[in-house]
Amino acid sequence: MLCTRKLKFIIIFLLVVPVVSLAQNPTKWSLESDAKGKTFKKGETFKAKLKAEIEDGWHLYAVEQPEGGPFPTKITLADNAPFAIDGKIESANPIVKPDLNFLVDDKPLETKFFEKQAEFNLPVKTSSETNADALAFNVRFQVCNDTLCLPPKTVIVTFAGSEDVKKSVQRSEVKGQENQVDSQQLAIGNQSASDSKIQNPKSKIQNPNDLPLSSFIWLAITLGALSLLTPCVFPMIPITVSYFTNHSSQSRAKSVKLASVYSLGIIATFTILGMLLAIFVGAAGINLFAANPYVNLLITGIFLFFAFNLFGAYEITIPTSILTKLDNLTRSQEGEGSGIVGALLMGLTFTLTSFTCTSPFVGTILVSASQGDWQMPLVGMLAF
Repeated sequence: MLCTRKLKFIIIFLLVVPVVSLAQNPTKWSLESDAKGKTFKKGETFKAKLKAEIEDGWHLYAVEQPEGGPFPTKITLADNAPFAIDGKIESANPIVKPDLNFLVDDKPLETKFFEKQAEFNLPVKTSSETNADALAFNVRFQVCNDTLCLPPKTVIVTFAGSEDVKKSVQRSEVKGQENQVDSQQLAIGNQSASDSKIQNPKSKIQNPNDLPLSSFIWLAITLGALSLLTPCVFPMIPITVSYFTNHSSQSRAKSVKLASVYSLGIIATFTILGMLLAIFVGAAGINLFAANPYVNLLITGIFLFFAFNLFGAYEITIPTSILTKLDNLTRSQEGEGSGIVGALLMGLTFTLTSFTCTSPFVGTILVSASQGDWQMPLVGMLAF
């Protein structure tokens, strides 16, 4: 009994910790400038200041970090923006101290970070006549506390009250900038053709659809197998085993049939759901949906609701009238159709609960689908 309780606690812990971490937001960004509301001609410059308010216990990493350290703060402008960063980004001297979150040869690495507040001063130059109110920065950063680090996150920072500017940038990114690279990495200048060839494999890694069909299928299968170890998928394994164990008293042929329906249900729902999302929201929209804190909090709440029921905090009871109808429905379907609906629902549940952990790969292979190429993404989803 004690082992069972420990197992339940471990499963709930694995489910809740990664989801709650996605919902945390210990930094608040703002943009300030004396140029707000002013119109500038092409080639004119002005100063802008990005400010980050950091919650107690957390720290934000500076723009420069040692190799093997945390993700440095990167500040860029949206593509096709009528502005450019004209010079070095300046900030106050960061704190420099050993960081237990990053070890090199079992020794804490010295990292540079800010606590409480961080300010970044940016020289901005206009590339055409425009109003400074259209200014929007893409800020990618990472924050940590003494025990854990949140994944790197990108936010769009505009002047207060400029929500239309932020929405415009978000729409442009969803439509055509899923694989946006930092602008400093794009400044390749007059590099030779050999340098371009060196960078070419990187672009292939970013877009698996460029791989040969056989390699692409193996990549999808491998990542599908590895996804079983993610915290969204792994806890579903004992639930699945328990479901089919309850049906083990049936004939072997019937058990195989239910397992096949369950597997095909997962394949079908994953493929259909992924392709529909690619059509309506684009590949970037899938990643935004999966990382949305409200979506993950909803899933967390559902799991916690059933978890407390398992711990005996309360009992979930289904009305007798519903149970009677379900029992009659089950009896009427005994034979060929028995258990098929339940297996399909289990497959759908598996798809929905695992989607947030598998969205990085799903979103990547569906880039082509959002651009009109259906063959490779469909094959990738089926193999995955």
